[in-house]
Amino acid sequence: MSLTSIIVGLIYGTSVKYQAQFCLPFLIFWVTTLVSQTLIKRLALSSVLLVVIYGAIAAINSTLVPISRQSNSWQYVKLFDLASISRDTNADLIPDTFKTTFYSFDRLKNDFSPNKVDPYVFPEDAILRKSQNPEEQNLLWHVWAKEVSSHPVLYAKHRLRNLGHCFLGRTGFTEVHAFMRHYPKEQSSLYLTANNTVDSVGYVLFTQMAIILLGLFYFVLGIRYYKDFDSAKILLGFTTLGFTLIGILLFMSMAGTPRYTFFSIMMIHACHIFAYDVYLSRKNSKRILTESLEKHNL
Repeated sequence: MSLTSIIVGLIYGTSVKYQAQFCLPFLIFWVTTLVSQTLIKRLALSSVLLVVIYGAIAAINSTLVPISRQSNSWQYVKLFDLASISRDTNADLIPDTFKTTFYSFDRLKNDFSPNKVDPYVFPEDAILRKSQNPEEQNLLWHVWAKEVSSHPVLYAKHRLRNLGHCFLGRTGFTEVHAFMRHYPKEQSSLYLTANNTVDSVGYVLFTQMAIILLGLFYFVLGIRYYKDFDSAKILLGFTTLGFTLIGILLFMSMAGTPRYTFFSIMMIHACHIFAYDVYLSRKNSKRILTESLEKHNL
């Protein structure tokens, strides 16, 4: 019954969140690791579950969502990448079929935002558009692959910069800056000192970077004590899922906003109690070992 509930939940979650389908194999293998002892059984059960879940998702999508209404939002990601490379190389790399009547290369360069594709595709006078034509979609794939392979450094810079906004974005911090402007005169030494101090504190308390670093520590802890404690297995499972999503977003996100990595942050926060249990278990193991050695010496 529990496994059935998990499958139903995964079908729903993977259906509504595009990137979830890429994290699914890691989650399924982790679940089977907890319920099966041998690698062969884990792989067999994982394969069956993946076929069932992916098959159910495909059937639901083909039944409920006609081709003409499919979002195909992956095109925004490719257009975003091409726009960034175009801007850096000062060469128009966007296929004509994805340009609207409002398009101009100057607007492509001027409207560019390093953390979101929105200015290009969502305004009433949007300069770029998606296509429902499979041939045009295939063209976009080929052009994107060609330009990324030709400019790997520019592509990597764009992707890392976009993801960096997820980790360093200070949600709601604009209200703090607005409050600061009521006090002493801007550009005065007192104001600059106070503003820089508040900014620094904001990066520590308002961004996700500290949690991400803690997650890396939990990930290493999970690997180190995987064979020793059950809690370490949970640590490794939770952090692997969290960082898998981050890896997916690095290459497939059309915007660098902190809410996109919310799942990863929640996975890391869920690790606190299990990390503490690893600490207690390790401490208890040391105590038992010490008592055993003392008894043997006696």
